[in-house]
Amino acid sequence: QHQQHQQHQQTIPQIYTLPQIEAATSSPEFATKLIDAIQKGFIEYSNGKFNACPIQTMGAPPMAPFDAADDDDDDNDNRNAKNSNYSAQACVKSGYLTSSSHYVIKVATGGHPFPANSGCMQLYSQRTGRLETILLDEGLLTELRTAAAGAVAARMLAPSSNLESGGDAC
Repeated sequence: QHQQHQQHQQTIPQIYTLPQIEAATSSPEFATKLIDAIQKGFIEYSNGKFNACPIQTMGAPPMAPFDAADDDDDDNDNRNAKNSNYSAQACVKSGYLTSSSHYVIKVATGGHPFPANSGCMQLYSQRTGRLETILLDEGLLTELRTAAAGAVAARMLAPSSNLESGGDAC
């Protein structure tokens, strides 16, 4: 087994930071490609080709709250249990398309009293199981995905004359 382990050369995944992701996602061409990809994803989902595990949620009921700092409450032992504004949580979501080369695991955190949303995505090979890419996106990709899904809905539900005229129906 030691010999087998030596035959595998350790590979370090590519790591992309938020500024790199912002630069890559800031063009109008990216927006169009993303909207098209999200629409294709909805079609794949409807055809039963998307595989998703149940969402894991931590820090929210029925689990115990996180020990997240809240400057407005001095009682450290019970601050989150009694704070009606508490909504901090971490969610782990994963999925893949049947016959795709990769699968994704996303970790996202947010809610009060966290100062901001955060998160990352991890891209793994379905063939080798190896982690290939880490996207340290701080939740940006989730926001872009949500916006693109809204654009798909608008594209599908807008009157055809509105789309043909450039979209300003008001």
